[in-house]
Amino acid sequence: MAHYAFLDENNIVVNVIVGTDENELINGLDVETFYGNELNMRCVRTSYNTVGNTHREGGIPFRKNFAQIGFKYDEIGFFNPEKPFPSWTLDSDTYLYNPPKPKPLKDAEYVNWNKEEKKWEVVEIPWILDYEWKESEQEWEMVAFRIKNGVKEFFMPEDPATVLVDGEETIILD
Repeated sequence: MAHYAFLDENNIVVNVIVGTDENELINGLDVETFYGNELNMRCVRTSYNTVGNTHREGGIPFRKNFAQIGFKYDEIGFFNPEKPFPSWTLDSDTYLYNPPKPKPLKDAEYVNWNKEEKKWEVVEIPWILDYEWKESEQEWEMVAFRIKNGVKEFFMPEDPATVLVDGEETIILD
């Protein structure tokens, strides 16, 4: 079993399928040629396990990234995603786009020490903090949101209260 990407006339991925093993022949043709002829499109193999020029299972990366609809296939033989913003640059090693400034780090989980039970507990946070890239300002902007009844709500106060936490200005929510 292998994965194959179908490309339009501009080498943009328009479909990805799971197909027969790449070492097999179909009607005397290699798999890419056979599938390409069937759909009258260019077909190239892609690796489901390759992301950012790294193989998830420790194998050899193939074509830098697993092809996805909208990705571009260049003539060197690599897949890269659409450029998210004009200021972002393509990393020649990973073939992924990097912002001009690194995204601020955030905690993956919020925990609190329960003194009575002597253990760490995950704290339910009503608002989730994240960052969005603002192309016009060339900056990351902190956003706060929550999922309520299946709808993503954003917290956007006119004048948010702030405090310093470890020397960083932090918005107080709820």
